[in-house]
Amino acid sequence: MTLLSSMTRNLGMTKRVSINEVRINRLNEAVYDDASDDIIAGLMNSILENGQMENAIAYESTVDFDGETDGCKYTLLGGNTRYLAIKKLHDEGKGDGYINISIVAKPEDKFSELEFLVKSNIQRKKTAEERYNEVLIIEKLYNRLENKPAGKKRDWIGKQLGISGRYVDKLINKFTEQVVLDEDLQEEDSSTEDNQLEGQTDIYDYIDDPADSQIFNENSDVVVNANEALTKEDIVKMMKNNVNQIRKTVNAAREINLEGICYELEDILDEMQLLINNFIN
Repeated sequence: MTLLSSMTRNLGMTKRVSINEVRINRLNEAVYDDASDDIIAGLMNSILENGQMENAIAYESTVDFDGETDGCKYTLLGGNTRYLAIKKLHDEGKGDGYINISIVAKPEDKFSELEFLVKSNIQRKKTAEERYNEVLIIEKLYNRLENKPAGKKRDWIGKQLGISGRYVDKLINKFTEQVVLDEDLQEEDSSTEDNQLEGQTDIYDYIDDPADSQIFNENSDVVVNANEALTKEDIVKMMKNNVNQIRKTVNAAREINLEGICYELEDILDEMQLLINNFIN
């Protein structure tokens, strides 16, 4: 069963169980940052006043992420922040320590679990990096489809996530460029070779497949293999595309008499062109 069909079917039976019977999903940290103290505090107040408004989603399992028995019976797929709020309330003696969960079938594999996590967090407010992680997962889903849908890949990915295809491109450009910068820094300083904490879950453990995983910008024709950095030529191409976009902005601004903006943008154009020339030479 695919992720999309899983999310449209009934979520199964609902139970009210002790917070001590539920474990956090380690895969959640591969996609999303921890909720801020302010968000958790706000949710705690809401739960105190109104009760738990939405069920968390979980599957039955007597073992943790590493296959060890830990005394819990369920693993979260959605509702991580609700879990944290209820647990903190209980720790402070302000709640009974019980959480409402909708129980679904256990995903077939870790990648399917990542997909479910993304879809169950579709309404969540996210950072750009969290959005990029979601793009990576849904792109993998697209690559697995036997019959590719009509239209652009970026638009299909965006539709699954509730964002535009253009924003998908923007995220890919931003974070693939950052990957190149990070790799350059690691070459200069060997102490940054491994920034991952021991035991931390890495999203690339479940999406990194050279055979079918490529992230690309359909407008610029820049292709980034999951295991390879951008080439020098790719960087130049991206920079030239940015120059062209700024020129279009200058022309549009001049048509509506925004000369002040035009002067600023033209200065940026001069600097970028100089940077391109220096980079080529």
